[in-house]
Amino acid sequence: MQAKCPGCQAPLTYDSKFFGKRFKCAKCLQVVEINKQGIPQLVAPNAAIAQAFKPAPADSHPIKYECKHCKAVLETDASLAMKEELCPLCNKVNQVPPSRGQKLEQKEREKAIQRKFKEQHQREEAARRAEAERLQGQRETEKQQQYLAAIGEAKANPGSPKVWYCQQNGQERGPMQEAMLQKWIDDGHLGPDDCVRTEEGKAWIRVRDIPERFHVPVQKTNNSGANNVARCPKCGSTNVQVVSQTKTKGFGCGKGCCGAILLGPFGWLCGLCGMGKGKSKILRVCAACGKKF
Repeated sequence: MQAKCPGCQAPLTYDSKFFGKRFKCAKCLQVVEINKQGIPQLVAPNAAIAQAFKPAPADSHPIKYECKHCKAVLETDASLAMKEELCPLCNKVNQVPPSRGQKLEQKEREKAIQRKFKEQHQREEAARRAEAERLQGQRETEKQQQYLAAIGEAKANPGSPKVWYCQQNGQERGPMQEAMLQKWIDDGHLGPDDCVRTEEGKAWIRVRDIPERFHVPVQKTNNSGANNVARCPKCGSTNVQVVSQTKTKGFGCGKGCCGAILLGPFGWLCGLCGMGKGKSKILRVCAACGKKF
């Protein structure tokens, strides 16, 4: 036998052996009893569950619209939504607009369609990015293989000289013999990161990657600047500040009297001319321990 749950209207299937027995509905979990006549009944109806499974009410709001012929405002029942209706004033046919519930359903459908297109666009974009990354990795792998093949070709037969080309300041120079290219490297015109290639090769190779062909001289680093850093003789800190001190010589009575006795008024004037003169002395002050030196 087939029937519906009185609580949630879910389909129930049972036979005569369930007559007079109770069980729980799998959907609403309410206790259902099958009476002797085979009709399901709720043993203890739950109001909250019944309200949750209550079917949505039909759209009962009237529809207001404007006649497209006579511009009169018409009002009709919601059951006539999306149907044709005669205008009572001009007696012409109008298309009734959708009801409020239909508009909401239409908006939900549009949102669902937009979500679907957005998800599809995201999947396509992710697939495009993955394909671009795969192609980029493939190109880098091929480029690396070509570079290694060019290195192997350049290292082959180190005793036999080859014709070379080089890149200098973004310009290609060549052809030149191997001895001439080595002279350029020795003179500093080409560095270890500059690129060269053979006459047959297509890939550019850094000079430092083929030491079997070219010797790159070691560049000496200048550490003179590091040796000139001032250090505190007490704590060894390099946080040293340079301070200039000026010692001014003032006019003294003893100096003026001596000058007057020896040279007269002229000596007194010489003592006055010596006022304000001084000597500048440069000191270094350690910011860590405060020592002056």
